[in-house]
Amino acid sequence: MFVMSILSTISFITYIYVGAFVLYLNYHSKSHRNFFYSCLAFSLWSFSYIFLNMELSPEEREFWQKMSFCGALVYEIFTLRFFLFLTRFDEKIKHRVLVNALILVIPGVFLFQNIAYNAIVNDFPYGMWYVMAHVYANSYNMLGLFLVFIWGRKSTRRMEKKQAAIIVRSAMAVIIITIICDYAMGFMRIPTLTPFQPQPATPLNPALSPATSQVEPTFTPYPTKYVVSENLPTP
Repeated sequence: MFVMSILSTISFITYIYVGAFVLYLNYHSKSHRNFFYSCLAFSLWSFSYIFLNMELSPEEREFWQKMSFCGALVYEIFTLRFFLFLTRFDEKIKHRVLVNALILVIPGVFLFQNIAYNAIVNDFPYGMWYVMAHVYANSYNMLGLFLVFIWGRKSTRRMEKKQAAIIVRSAMAVIIITIICDYAMGFMRIPTLTPFQPQPATPLNPALSPATSQVEPTFTPYPTKYVVSENLPTP
């Protein structure tokens, strides 16, 4: 897990550096600013995983789980806005205030559930909030990539066509890998790179005899859950 914390640290520093550099190139550009905000969200996601890959108390683990999903739920907003400004589709929007409000409403609901109840983590991997969080994220990402694809097809500039092709191909590869590693493997109960914290077996009720009932930890990528196993042998 120490290696994963090191990799998360490298990712955190990289996101901060790239985002700050792009912002430095043109602070007044809306696309540059939204790219920077997206990098900040990614950096929060990575920063949280520095700690999630360490030994933590249940309270500390829940806090960093919430922080990680704050980043994971916010980057889609700024990434979509970045694509809108990059492709100049924002200039064709008539009711911009309404569109911006709609872009914020859905992630706002997920953020509330995440901060208040840690709902996304607790619903891993079959629950509504975890599944819907993936639907939301991929919908925003695919919409943004669709705009980039259309932009590349309609553009008469060779450089813009090349930029669009690079963005779409690389982003699709990342999305496919993420779906496989973060959702499909979890759905099939295959261990993933997402950190988990095994807990020692302890009785749910001290009055219960260890010979008849005790608790086994189940290894889940996010929250530590327990199941009661009957008639387990006494060590």
